[in-house]
Amino acid sequence: MRDEAKRSTAWMIGYSILWFVALPFLALHRRLRCGWRQRLLLRAPRIRADVWIQAASVGEARLAQTLVSDLAPEQPLHILVTSCTKEGREILDSTQVPGPVVLHTAYFPFDLPLLMAKALERWRPRCVLLLETELWPGLLSQCRRKAIPAHIVNARMGRRTLPQYLALQKLWQSAAPAAVHPISDTDARRYATVFGSIASRTMSNIKFDTCLPANPLPFVHNPLARYFKAQSQLLVLGSLRREEEEDIELLLREVLEKRPRALIALFPRHLQRVGPWQGRLDSLGLPWILRSEMTEPPSPGTVIVWDRLGELEAAYALARAVFVGGSLAPLGGQNFLEALGQGVTPVIGPFWDNFSWVGSEICQTGLVFCATSRQEVTTEILQNMKRPPQREKIYARFKNYIVSRQGGTAYAQQLLLEMTTPATDTTKG
Repeated sequence: MRDEAKRSTAWMIGYSILWFVALPFLALHRRLRCGWRQRLLLRAPRIRADVWIQAASVGEARLAQTLVSDLAPEQPLHILVTSCTKEGREILDSTQVPGPVVLHTAYFPFDLPLLMAKALERWRPRCVLLLETELWPGLLSQCRRKAIPAHIVNARMGRRTLPQYLALQKLWQSAAPAAVHPISDTDARRYATVFGSIASRTMSNIKFDTCLPANPLPFVHNPLARYFKAQSQLLVLGSLRREEEEDIELLLREVLEKRPRALIALFPRHLQRVGPWQGRLDSLGLPWILRSEMTEPPSPGTVIVWDRLGELEAAYALARAVFVGGSLAPLGGQNFLEALGQGVTPVIGPFWDNFSWVGSEICQTGLVFCATSRQEVTTEILQNMKRPPQREKIYARFKNYIVSRQGGTAYAQQLLLEMTTPATDTTKG
C-alpha cells in the first residue's frame, strides 16, 4: 500500500508540473481567456454546494440541464454546475430549476491538483458527478483524498479514445472514481480496463429522454410546403462535410442520371461551404439555385444549395430519401435522429461514432440504413426515391425504439438525491 501511495503521489507531481508548464501558454488561448480568473479560482463563486456537476461543453451542459430542470428534492438543494466553455455556461445560465433547487454556475477550474483541492475545500460538495467522458485526474485524485464520492454518470468511452487513456493507465488507476455508470456493457468494460476493479452499474443514456419530437411535421404546417408538392421526388442531403464532397459529387451525378426529375436539397454542415458547392455544381454542369433566392417551386432536376439555417428538419419532413453526412469520411457522423423524427429512413455511411450511443440495433432493425460505401449509399437512395416513405409507420417504430431505452434521467436524479440526502439516525427515538 505504501509503494502504491508513493507511485500515486509521483504521478500527481508529474501531472502538476505539466500544468505549471502549460498555464502560460493556455493564457494565450482565446477561448480559455474567457473566464480566466474563474478557472484559476480567483473569482469563483463562494458558495456551499451539496453537489458539484461537471459538464464539459454544449452536449454535456444539455445533459446537466435535463438532469436538474425537474429535480424534486424534499429539502433545498444547492447544485453547482461547471463547464469548460462559454457556450456550455450560456446553456447552464439559462436553465430553469424548481423551487427547492438553487443552481450555481461557474467555469470549470484548471485541473491542477492544488486548484482542485482548493475548489473542493471552498465548495465542500457531498458528491461530484462527471458527465460522459469526463476524466480529470486532478479532481478525481483530490476527491479520493478528501473522501468525496465522485461518480461518472452517463459514462461512455469511444473505441478510439480508449488507447489514449491506457497510455496513462497508472495515473488513472491512482485517481479512480467511486463508481462509474456506463451506458452500455461495452463502455463498462472499457472503463474497467482503464481503472481496474471499480464499482459499475449500467444505465440508460439520458439522451434518449430528450431526442424524441412530438410528431412529424404535417405538410400543411410545413414552412417549405410552398416550394414542394406533397409527393415531390425530393432527396435531402443533410449536414454535408467538406471531406466527403467528392463522394457527394459522384452521388449527385448518378442520382440525376437515373432520376432526372428529382429535386435535391443540399445542406452543407457549415455555411462557408456554400460558395465552394456553387463552384462544384457549375463544374458538373448541374442546374442549381440558392435557397435564399427561391421565390417559387424549383424546376425538376435542380439542386437547391441551402444557405439558410434552421430548415433541415422541415426539409426532412418533405423528403422521399435522406442521406445524413459526416459519415462517408471518418468524422463521426451527424444527427440522423432528426430524419427519423420526421418519419423518413436516413441513409448514412460507415462512420457514425458520434452516435454509437444510439446502439447498433438502429441499423439492424432497418430504422437506419448503414451503408459500407458511397456506392451503397447511392443504390439505397435510388431505391428510396421510388415511392414516398410511410411516415407514420417509420415514426411509430422510431418512437418505440427510443421509449424502450428511456429512463436515464430518472436514474441519475435518484442517484444524485441518494448521495445528497443525509443518512437517517436510527439510534434516536
